[in-house]
Amino acid sequence: MKRTMLTVLSAAVLCSVATAQSPSSLTPTGVQFRVGAFVPADNAMRDLANYFYAAGVDINTGSSLVSKGEGFVAIDAYWRNSNSMGSVVPITYNQRIYTGNSKYGEGRAYLFVGGGIFFFHGPGGNDSKLGGRGGIGFEFNDRLAFEAVGTLTPAADSGVACNGVAIYLGYRFP
Repeated sequence: MKRTMLTVLSAAVLCSVATAQSPSSLTPTGVQFRVGAFVPADNAMRDLANYFYAAGVDINTGSSLVSKGEGFVAIDAYWRNSNSMGSVVPITYNQRIYTGNSKYGEGRAYLFVGGGIFFFHGPGGNDSKLGGRGGIGFEFNDRLAFEAVGTLTPAADSGVACNGVAIYLGYRFP
């Protein structure tokens, strides 16, 4: 399962970078990479570890369901150690909504909400469940951002749910 999750995550990142390219540039556009930590609120998940490493990528879809917003696909990974027992990989569609009148690159706050599928890999086996995520963020400039993300899922067959909070620092390719 570890190899499968790594393959899926790698393929998604490569596809996102390849589709976000302009013909004259090798720099990805509309992509944000994030690193941080996930703190579980669920007792069964907290029994595995008090915190998990977290990493993710956001891929801008170029469309929005609301004004002053943008749609994006988020692919995250929460894991506790190198053997990946007790890891979760959510793949979600999200809507980011900017607050205030700040312009791009001037420091602006945003809210976001989304949903999708969460893949669980743990001591009790592998499973997938529908779940949601939402949070707040702040763009320091056109490249750096901070995010606090909350996730909510029903319990997987192993009894573990991906309920908790992740804190990220992100780097965006505008």
